[in-house]
Amino acid sequence: MTVENVDLLVVGAGPAGAAAARRASSSGLKTLLIERKPQVGVPVRCGEYVPKAIFRELDLLPESLVREVDSMVLHLPSGQMRAINAPGAIIDRARFDQHLAIEAVDAGAVSRTSHALVALGKRGLATIRSATGTTEVRTQ
Repeated sequence: MTVENVDLLVVGAGPAGAAAARRASSSGLKTLLIERKPQVGVPVRCGEYVPKAIFRELDLLPESLVREVDSMVLHLPSGQMRAINAPGAIIDRARFDQHLAIEAVDAGAVSRTSHALVALGKRGLATIRSATGTTEVRTQ
């Protein structure tokens, strides 16, 4: 079995994982970012609404922005609907996630899709499985 040494293993290339990988790589850490799905951000697993206060802080590609909104209607589990003022934006979540993963790679991270964490061992040893086999990754 192959053993790969890295400073940091990031599991999941969603917004938090990709941002962590980008930050770690920018700081000089040898970073491996793995995603179990074959394509980052697909299928979309959560909402695409971003509040205006957060929207301003994001480095969004123009093609990730679907539209800005001032309000929305919530469809509650009870069946009720509630209109609320909610200035923000609707984004293309798949493109957004992919952009963040690309930024992590641009910062120096290695990114692998279709790779899943299957075990965490002692002393920073992780077992990763892909279609081509199993790899052990040791964090420093």
